[in-house]
Amino acid sequence: MSAERAGQCRVAGVLLAAGQSHRMSGIDKLLQDIGGITAIERAFGVFTKSDPVCCVAVVVSESGAKEVSR
Repeated sequence: MSAERAGQCRVAGVLLAAGQSHRMSGIDKLLQDIGGITAIERAFGVFTKSDPVCCVAVVVSESGAKEVSR
């Protein structure tokens, strides 16, 4: 993000991704590859490409934190 954009910050995004994936037998659907990119990366990209959004908080479970932080 450019300094100019940061100075005009009006919107912060929150990406909620802390589910336990019980219905998928523990497989974290947000970390599944879809055409070379994970679902969580796709969702994050929507925020980062939106002009009014200046920052994004990603909320993940403790078990998903290591994978998402890479």
